[in-house]
Amino acid sequence: MRFLELKKRVGECIKHGDFTMSSGQKTKWMCDLLECRDLFPYFMEELGLTNPHGLFGMETGGYLLAREVDTRLQESKNKAELGISLIRKTGELYLGQNSYVTSGGSNMSVRIIDDVVSTEKTFSLAIDVLNKNKINGGRTFYAVLDRRAKKDVTLKVTSLFTPQDFGLKP
Repeated sequence: MRFLELKKRVGECIKHGDFTMSSGQKTKWMCDLLECRDLFPYFMEELGLTNPHGLFGMETGGYLLAREVDTRLQESKNKAELGISLIRKTGELYLGQNSYVTSGGSNMSVRIIDDVVSTEKTFSLAIDVLNKNKINGGRTFYAVLDRRAKKDVTLKVTSLFTPQDFGLKP
């Protein structure tokens, strides 16, 4: 699927009104990427995330994105991988049963994905959870849509889209 088609479909998931995001922040627009879940494999390909090992998905959209990588690998190899891991917004960590990252002293690099990043609160939680579980390797962050205001950016997040791509303000 071409990038411009992905952008068009993401734009169709943007709703205008008065919303409260999971961070508690008020906003005049939101993007519910679960409305275009059929595009999740394409988002992951565009982000270059095609290996499930060391891939951590944030609850809920990030995990579903990561799960697509695992599903594609299962289909191509005709076996279950389950290399992805889940970090819940309540702080629990669920390591994939075949993940090469282990709790209690791993220095493997990990990649953390969320569908939409509005603040760095979710990624900061992920850092805390990984530290608590002694998963100390390098960390890279990904999102389909990064809607953080420039003044709030401290973490480098690789994303496909920003609000400006849709004529919106963060």
